[in-house]
Amino acid sequence: MRRLVCEFYDGLNFGRFVRKNSDKKGLVTDVLIGDLFKDDVDELWPLLDELKSEIA
Repeated sequence: MRRLVCEFYDGLNFGRFVRKNSDKKGLVTDVLIGDLFKDDVDELWPLLDELKSEIA
């Protein structure tokens, strides 16, 4: 959750992220509301890194 919040303040565009990874929309929502104890949460981090590298 902390990583998503930090990414947001660093300029992450959640709309762009969700458009690119529409199958992860529910997972992003779950993490932001605090539902962190899912095995598939770790799938988000490589996708966030990929998006950040595209922007940079």
